[in-house]
Amino acid sequence: MTEITLEKINEAIKNANAKWKTRDHPLLRASPTEKKRALGLRINESQLKSLRAKAAIDIKTVIEDFGRQVKRLNEVDWRNNENKNYVTSIKNQKNCGSCVGFGVTATLESMVLLEHGKECDLSESELFFCGGKDDASCSNGWWPSRAIPYLVDKGLSPEECFPYDDNDIACITCQERDNQAIRISKHVEIMNAEDRKVYLSSVGPLIGGMRVFSDFMSYGEGIYSHVTGEEEGGHCIQIVGFSDTEKCCICKNSWGPNWGENGFFRIEYNQCGLDTEFPMWGIAKTQIQ
Repeated sequence: MTEITLEKINEAIKNANAKWKTRDHPLLRASPTEKKRALGLRINESQLKSLRAKAAIDIKTVIEDFGRQVKRLNEVDWRNNENKNYVTSIKNQKNCGSCVGFGVTATLESMVLLEHGKECDLSESELFFCGGKDDASCSNGWWPSRAIPYLVDKGLSPEECFPYDDNDIACITCQERDNQAIRISKHVEIMNAEDRKVYLSSVGPLIGGMRVFSDFMSYGEGIYSHVTGEEEGGHCIQIVGFSDTEKCCICKNSWGPNWGENGFFRIEYNQCGLDTEFPMWGIAKTQIQ
């Protein structure tokens, strides 16, 4: 594997006339195993091919079924929507490929804020280690379509019920979890890029996936585009908005607040498969106790 440094990335950014700046981060110098465990979206190429071959959904019907009015804005940022923040604080998955737990949980937390005006801190550990107990692990990751049924059937308890640990641990929740769990009754898988913008404009944040290249780990600010470095693996994140003016998606990561733009990043359209290759997942109709 070719060594990648900040100097090489900065040179590639300059040569590509890219719109982002680097910041040194320990992940840039991490081992291949450590980098893999900072990600965790398990990519199945045949499954992706099958998803892309599906007929497009009727996004208008979906949004109305979710109880929202259909809108198509040119830009949305759910961190500041009509002067309100519907995105919860940045977390850190650390040395475990549990990004699916974080991307899905972040979106559930946002929808509770949107639908009930209630801020909550839900358990990524429960979703990953209980919902994924048969097929998720720190070394092999998971897939969002497998996580969402757990939110329908079991729901998710507060963080204090099952605190996060970046090691493979047994599913042991608190005795009160059934009376505290937040469930969903609606979910959707969206492949079409325009439909996603309509959903983001009308309903709220989405769960997304992307391919991560080694230069992304040095992202500091700006609108990211891949300029150099090899692919490290798949990653699940939360999409909190988009801008047609800047031609980018706005996303929440799970690498702590000291990475990127206070834990968030902007990524240029048609980069890393985010808006072209992978589905985006919407969840709604949250049910609180």
